[in-house]
Amino acid sequence: MNFNSSTKIFMAVAATAVLFRIIFVLVTSFQPITNENNYPASIHHISPSSDYGHYKAQSVLYFQFGFMEVIRLISKYHYGSDYEVPREVKDIIAPDHLEMSPPIYPALIWILDYRPGHTLPMAFLYIALSMGIAVAWLKWLQNNGMPILWLLAFALLPHPYWFMINCGSDLLFYGIFT
Repeated sequence: MNFNSSTKIFMAVAATAVLFRIIFVLVTSFQPITNENNYPASIHHISPSSDYGHYKAQSVLYFQFGFMEVIRLISKYHYGSDYEVPREVKDIIAPDHLEMSPPIYPALIWILDYRPGHTLPMAFLYIALSMGIAVAWLKWLQNNGMPILWLLAFALLPHPYWFMINCGSDLLFYGIFT
């Protein structure tokens, strides 16, 4: 294979983005970062600053009670039907209103069994997603004439690193909309 200098530069910047993400994950695995509420954030902890409780309840609602129950709840809370909500469902939703989330993140919580003590499957997915998003954006920016110094700066932006170890809905939806 014969790579031109532009391809070599892109590969070096993309490798830097991936390598720094790996280093960040390793460092925070041994020395978690604390968030604004002094909760640790690493791939070994449930995301401290996300709405994990809400999304966990949504995953139970979708996958334990099923989509028909979700439809009944929506018809009751949003359209005033006379449906009697089962006690088990009342325990996981607000008593006076219903907030529903799209099923993507709740599905990942359910499928990957994301919970305290079992965080690594979701964490590895988020690491891969963060790397993929970084490389895709770097390629797009390079193709649109971004200078090498700015590509490197973009590769090291801190927010994607935080969202990579804080497995909330942010990085997932960032990936979907990228």
